[in-house]
Amino acid sequence: MAVAINIPVGNPNIPSDRPESIAPTNNATRAYVTMRNTGRVSVVDLMALREIDTNPQTATVDGIALPQGARPQGIVIDPKDNYAYIADQNRPNIYVLDINPNSATYHTVVQTINVTSPLGLSQLAISSDGRRLFATGSDSNEQTPNRNLYAVNIDPRDKPSAQGSNERKWHQQIGVIPTASETEGIAATSDPKKMVFTNGFASVRTISNGEEIKLQDDGKGFGVLEITSEDPLNFSALLCRWAWPLTILMSTRQWL
Repeated sequence: MAVAINIPVGNPNIPSDRPESIAPTNNATRAYVTMRNTGRVSVVDLMALREIDTNPQTATVDGIALPQGARPQGIVIDPKDNYAYIADQNRPNIYVLDINPNSATYHTVVQTINVTSPLGLSQLAISSDGRRLFATGSDSNEQTPNRNLYAVNIDPRDKPSAQGSNERKWHQQIGVIPTASETEGIAATSDPKKMVFTNGFASVRTISNGEEIKLQDDGKGFGVLEITSEDPLNFSALLCRWAWPLTILMSTRQWL
């Protein structure tokens, strides 16, 4: 398939300023691109097919700055185009970016959701009903296995009406689901109670000269997560067996 058009994003004078993941708005007017090495998010106008300058007061085309030291990776957008959720590869943080053009805090990070990952986070996905956000743990440090899925409540109905009150744990971690190996990709299904994910399985074999080599066990690399209780105060989920008759290819990284 031929590339129809290339859209430059980031600062061309910074070699490491390259796109990592991309999420389009549901109304197909904009796309948000994480720039992992410079801690920013670039915004693309999908009608004009060019990057948007989020700070016209400077001479350069500027993206949206995330908190100091951020290393953004996965990004997803809620069904109503109110927020973009951004995973930090090195920190157990999910940044909440306001993307509602009618909001007073448009294009600013309005909250940081903390999860209990021992490292950072990798990919994100939202259930098909828009009520739950799931994150996979980053495995950038081989000395600290990160074998969990993290569930966050993003149900708009649970958003607190009064400041300081959050009885339904909106924008908070509500569950941790252990997996058998380092989980990377995650995606929604048409069933809001089911998510699918990919693992990185490996076994070790010692060959004749004593050298150890890792063998990938790809047959166990695909899993299904089923929510058994949706209540954010009593959330629970279980992992189904890997028994699907089809080979499904999941993209865990998207490029602009």
